[in-house]
Amino acid sequence: MEKSRLELLREIVRSKPDDTFARYGLAMELSVSGDPGQAWEQFDYLLTHHADYSPAYYHAGKLLAGLGRREEARTVLTKGIEVTGRQGNLHAQGELQAASSNSRENSRRETLAPAGMTKSSLRITRSCSLGLRQPLAASHQGRHDQARSRRL
Repeated sequence: MEKSRLELLREIVRSKPDDTFARYGLAMELSVSGDPGQAWEQFDYLLTHHADYSPAYYHAGKLLAGLGRREEARTVLTKGIEVTGRQGNLHAQGELQAASSNSRENSRRETLAPAGMTKSSLRITRSCSLGLRQPLAASHQGRHDQARSRRL
């Protein structure tokens, strides 16, 4: 019987604990297979023992953000920005900066919304505070429909 990708990666990591590529692959496989706790253990090992392994920062930050550990995610992403900057890896640095900005923006939105308020009710509230007659999304859709009917 063939071994699964997860089993193969675990074997490789057991036999070569400092194989960063295999450990990264194991962390990724664990995160997509629904085991974020073990995935984080693998990412944490990489970030602690192989701090210059830049691919780990983006996915470790996303994993932490998905677990609701936003402060830790921002810390990981910020460290990744520093590492990729030292390495001159502008592409990875840009991706980490974008993820960090998104993380900050999502966190800011959550603090602006009162507890229990959904995104749609928040949009309606903001629309009303701007003096609009209908929610922003609905007014945009209305303009889209009007422009479409003129073309027909």
